[in-house]
Amino acid sequence: MQEVWGGLRGFVREVEGIRASVVEREIEVREAVAERRRVRVDIERGRRMVDWEGGLGRLEGKLSIGSRSSVKESTVGDSQDEDEDEGESDEEEEEEFEEGQALNGISLEILKLKRRVDEYRLLEYEAEQIGQEHPFVTAQQPRMIQCRKMILLDLSNSLRQTGDDITGRLKIMSLFRDMDASREAISALKSR
Repeated sequence: MQEVWGGLRGFVREVEGIRASVVEREIEVREAVAERRRVRVDIERGRRMVDWEGGLGRLEGKLSIGSRSSVKESTVGDSQDEDEDEGESDEEEEEEFEEGQALNGISLEILKLKRRVDEYRLLEYEAEQIGQEHPFVTAQQPRMIQCRKMILLDLSNSLRQTGDDITGRLKIMSLFRDMDASREAISALKSR
């Protein structure tokens, strides 16, 4: 009987040792899974930042903003490809105009302005998704501000060019609204 109890105690100790080993492995696996999740989140955030910066660069190109960020300067080989993409975008807009989406001369300009406003607003949304306080987003704010200024300047100029076209003025005023720029809209109306 002593031999059975001795064997049983030995077996229990082995089981406890295996159990402790399994618990250690379980903790290691949980930590590895948590690290994997953190890495995936960081990768996704990185992709968002790259996409966001690319969208910002394309908008700057469409707005003919000359000063580009150091990130843009570091990708000199890519700039030619982006310029080609921007040209295609303008051609696509003109094709859509020809297909009847715009009805008069000012409407093509309004269509382009609307697209710039939409692109800017999308960039704002994406910046919020990344996090406005993120150092990358914070570092790009001067570029965003410059884009906003150029869009508002283009809206003001288009508003001056509308003449007596009430429909055109209303469309442009709605674009000012979309940019949360009511003061600038009033100023542009007064300077007409």
